[in-house]
Amino acid sequence: MMAVEHLRQFSHDLAQQLIALLLLSEVAGRNDGSGTFTSVSLTSELDLRWTSNSTAITAELSTTRQNSWVAFGLSETGNMIKSDVVIGVPSDNSVLIYPLETAQAYIQIPTPLEDEFQILTNTELVTDDSGTKMTFTWPIQNSTDVNRVQFLADGQNLFIWSYGMSGNLGAHSPVDMGRVAIVLSTDGAKSNELMGINLPFKVQLKAHGILAFIAWGVLTPIAILSSMARNLFMCNVGSNGKKAWLIIHIVFNFLSYTITLAAFALSINAIKGLGRKAFDSSHGKMGIAMLVFLFVQVMGGILRPDITKKEHKPEPTYSDSDSDHDSSSKPNECKDEEDDHDDETPQKSIIRIVWEFSHRLLALVLVICSIWQMHAGIERYERRFGTGSSYKTAYWIYVSILFPFLLGIAIFAKLKKNKAERESI
Repeated sequence: MMAVEHLRQFSHDLAQQLIALLLLSEVAGRNDGSGTFTSVSLTSELDLRWTSNSTAITAELSTTRQNSWVAFGLSETGNMIKSDVVIGVPSDNSVLIYPLETAQAYIQIPTPLEDEFQILTNTELVTDDSGTKMTFTWPIQNSTDVNRVQFLADGQNLFIWSYGMSGNLGAHSPVDMGRVAIVLSTDGAKSNELMGINLPFKVQLKAHGILAFIAWGVLTPIAILSSMARNLFMCNVGSNGKKAWLIIHIVFNFLSYTITLAAFALSINAIKGLGRKAFDSSHGKMGIAMLVFLFVQVMGGILRPDITKKEHKPEPTYSDSDSDHDSSSKPNECKDEEDDHDDETPQKSIIRIVWEFSHRLLALVLVICSIWQMHAGIERYERRFGTGSSYKTAYWIYVSILFPFLLGIAIFAKLKKNKAERESI
């Protein structure tokens, strides 16, 4: 139980540290040269500009999508529920505040606040060939009669945004949403600071991809190489006399399994945050299948059967002249695993033969699946956030170099072993 708890804690800490590092790279606000406005690109299709003072915030949300509804609002938690959202709807050319109070907001089209609570000024909605742009000024007046969600006139405020595919207000894609943290201040010199951007769990999904690549693009290949070229790493290590290749194989597979668990946990968190069903895509289904197969593979390695069918023979006796017999089993000697059974018939048991075949077959299946899975993950990231094409190119360059290299090392090890066997005859 202690080992399981340490593994869980290690996975959690690793994921959180990586997220903290990635969050720093997501802060991208800048003064756009147009006076006091600050701007940021939320996606490849959506830009936000804003400015504020002690009494109001003025925002402009523009998308390259033509005739598309757009939304920007103040949220208590950073989620849709408990938020007041300004929505521009081209079908009726309106810019109004909509209260999103309950989980019904996920499945029903919301209705705007009553006219007496529509406190926006300078509203404008423009749709043309260049796209859709919504502008408004929102008074910072913390009256519970008007806004359920209160502005922090001096502090960090969470805003959410989304946009649709048509001019009629309706559901948006899970990828067309996000949140942004902005500091408001009654001191104009300190206002408009962008604290961070959280596209639909972009940081978590990026961390998920990085961890998956470390596990399957780095650690697993090393573990496989140690087995394929085991005759290059046959020296005994430590007091228990385990082979170097086996220790490398176990350690790197364990690290790969641990980091895969961390990547899996991040994906679950992102899926829940996006309000989507778990594993509703081929990428998600493949991920859970790989996790199950990996668990079977790890347990199979732990419970691997003995290499030979043991046939008991009378213990041989040795004279003093044969005293050098024991020297064939020196602690640091490099020899193949089968050589550990010189006192037994070196014939593999049926269960060992079946185990070796299934272990290697499952390893091959996992490697092939991981290549497809990482490619599919990069493609989903690219579709969701409009970036990632360079990741895909770099990934396939890496794969095209890695696997020929692994194959070359394996062939070299095989040729070296064959040469040694010929010379020993």
